[in-house]
Amino acid sequence: MSRTKMLAKNIKWSYVGSIATTLMGILVRTVFVYTLGTTMLGINSLYASILGVLSIAELGIGAILNTQLYQPVAEKDEKTVVGIMQLYRKVYLMIALIIAVVGVFMIPFLHVFMKDADAVPYVEIYYLFFLFNTVITYLTSYKFSISNAEQKNYINTNFETLFNLLVYVGQAVVLLVFRNYLLYLLVQTIILLVKAMSISWYMNKQYPVLRSREKVTLDDEKMKMIKKNVFAGVVNRFSDTAINQTDSMIISSFVSVNSLGMVSNYTALRTYVERFTKPLLDNSGSVVGNFVNVESEERKCLLIKSLQLYGFWIYGVVSLMLYFLATPFVEVWLGKEYMISDGIVFVICLNLMLSGVGDRPYVIFKNSHGRFYDDWHVVIASAIVNLVVSITLVIPFGIVGVFLGTTCTILVSVFGRPFIFYKQATGEAVGKYIGRVVRNFLIVFLTGCICVFVFRAGITIENRILELIYRGFVVFVVSNGCWLLLFYRTEEFKYLKKLAFSLLKK
Repeated sequence: MSRTKMLAKNIKWSYVGSIATTLMGILVRTVFVYTLGTTMLGINSLYASILGVLSIAELGIGAILNTQLYQPVAEKDEKTVVGIMQLYRKVYLMIALIIAVVGVFMIPFLHVFMKDADAVPYVEIYYLFFLFNTVITYLTSYKFSISNAEQKNYINTNFETLFNLLVYVGQAVVLLVFRNYLLYLLVQTIILLVKAMSISWYMNKQYPVLRSREKVTLDDEKMKMIKKNVFAGVVNRFSDTAINQTDSMIISSFVSVNSLGMVSNYTALRTYVERFTKPLLDNSGSVVGNFVNVESEERKCLLIKSLQLYGFWIYGVVSLMLYFLATPFVEVWLGKEYMISDGIVFVICLNLMLSGVGDRPYVIFKNSHGRFYDDWHVVIASAIVNLVVSITLVIPFGIVGVFLGTTCTILVSVFGRPFIFYKQATGEAVGKYIGRVVRNFLIVFLTGCICVFVFRAGITIENRILELIYRGFVVFVVSNGCWLLLFYRTEEFKYLKKLAFSLLKK
């Protein structure tokens, strides 16, 4: 099956899953807020972040070993595949054990992260459910790496969609009938156990190499490359954790658990939005990995330009949509008492835009080459910047200061990483790449200014639901219309248009 057909299939099922899980996620979150309240919502978000930090034990090894599978899978080198999967299994079992042990030792320190939540009972028991649910995911999830290396990401996607929907339905029923957080967590645990067993049975049946008892030792050159990239994976994992998991912990510790619950509604909306944007970029990872191993330097240059335009277009539109629609949506969804300041909303949307427009396209391109090691010092710098700026600014500026730390981190990554590897991979000067990044940032900003002008000069709508539809229509038309005029003659636009029509046909 061709790369294009695989990509089309992966994107199709990703969107089916995204639509279904997003709608159910919003439903369950609504029921949660009205049955258990904002404080419990904040604790729920806090525990998810703490376990996200504990998952640092994974060290990015999964992504590294996954890229090592691209070549042997493409060449049908079954022995090397068996060796890598056996290494994968050993590593993930060790990771699960480390997370379990460290997680248990964290229990006495939970209250440090819970400002103004002393009256909440059973916090340790709730936390143990989160810990167990995190640990069991590592026992079978690594098996999907082999299907992903074959560009069959849809297998993983469909498993996630099915069992996420089962979790959501079960949790919604429990909340409506019993209004009990413990049962809410128990439902998730039971379904995740069934999921782990189902994954193991299905993947072992589809891929006999996973059942191989032959002990395969990888050659010295392969192990040397893996070890080198594992070091980079450790650094990248620390950075990702510092950027994505610590904000909730800082807000909960320095502001309050209740404030975290309020903000989490907006960050949840960002997550829902990303469910519709990530499939378009993330599903291209295995395809790009195949592409960079067989295509010329000139074609790689066209590829990165296309990825940049791709990321800019997708994340530019959704970032503007989120900024102009988030607060009116929360007002309709939950009520005025759950609205937060425009400043916080702006920085949340800014970070989404910077990440998607500037960082994600290049990271996908670089990782597809298996180059995890080269920019490790930039990654460390970005992680340090995030923690220092967030903790420094949270006292004078509150939640806005925390998210500004993330902004600084993304900028360090966007402008630092390409200097290490970009020219070597494409033959093009780094300045040209950075220039396109800056250009795209400015275009999104100016398009947002045009939207503001249209809203201020346009019609006034009293009905909030109709206003939401009107705002969404304006942002969609203005952004896509402006960008089409700017880019329709470029080589990368023509390439993406051709690919899009090909995907639609598939």
